[in-house]
Amino acid sequence: MLAAGHVRKVCPHALGRKDDRLKVLVFQFFGGSEAALPSGGLWRSFFLDQIAWAKIINGPWRTGQSRVLKVEIGFDHVELEARSRASASRRGARSLVLHAWPASPGRELSKEKPSREARHWPR
Repeated sequence: MLAAGHVRKVCPHALGRKDDRLKVLVFQFFGGSEAALPSGGLWRSFFLDQIAWAKIINGPWRTGQSRVLKVEIGFDHVELEARSRASASRRGARSLVLHAWPASPGRELSKEKPSREARHWPR
């Protein structure tokens, strides 16, 4: 993905809203950054309008410590959250489980089609 002027390899963990803007929480494990990236990776969050392009790639699922805290403080409302769990395969492969949350109290789900921004992320 290209975000904030740097090419990064990331695993997305949550999609939601902050101040009525779409935002994604990712775990970055490779690539450029404003600050030095630790060898194990680091949590990052971006508003979708900061992401110039994104591409789905094959590879292991990556995550870090304190994901729940990052989700709780990074969003006003979480719309989609990804969690990994061990699959039943003999090789111990990981599977991805997506959780869609209902609208926050006082906010109804829109009956309109999703915006172009929401339908086409990630690419």
